[in-house]
Amino acid sequence: MISYIKGTVEDIYEDRIVVECNNIGYNIFTSASMKVNAGDSVKIYTYLNVREDAMLLYGFLSKDELRIFKLILGVSGIGPKGALNILSSISVEELQMAVMSNDSKRISKAQGIGPKTAQKLILELKDKLKPEDIFSSEVSANAIQASSDNKSEALEALTVLGYSPTESLKAVNGALSILGTDADTEQILKAALKQIM
Repeated sequence: MISYIKGTVEDIYEDRIVVECNNIGYNIFTSASMKVNAGDSVKIYTYLNVREDAMLLYGFLSKDELRIFKLILGVSGIGPKGALNILSSISVEELQMAVMSNDSKRISKAQGIGPKTAQKLILELKDKLKPEDIFSSEVSANAIQASSDNKSEALEALTVLGYSPTESLKAVNGALSILGTDADTEQILKAALKQIM
């Protein structure tokens, strides 16, 4: 019904923001990982959840995050609040990697998500997510542009060293944010290992 809202962030609360658009303030529930400030001009991609007693808007800064949110909602036993808790504790990219590598421990760190629910999420999402999605998502596009081969090699090296795919991805992304996309595999690997330590 509402694809996105473009406006100004008026108020920020722990679990939601208020975005003013054409003199109307929209109450939008967000993940804790959303980084916006009061006064920012934003474009929030939304999901409208209609319940018997309420109509609630959930918002995301990228289409990719909204897509993953909807996929999580498709898992029986996980509602919008649980889906937001997952996206608050793990990035879209890390979640995709955790699903691909059966890392239920990483997913179950989210508030209200136990090991059984995490395993169920992995089972139900595994067929819906493809490895190439991890490297083509909007979230990771900037970090990958020029160095996707170097990034892939660094990820592979870290997993061979015994680090989990999720941990490796987080470290490599951290390294790339410091080094930039021109870094070679060796530089990325050294910086990623520092991130892990």
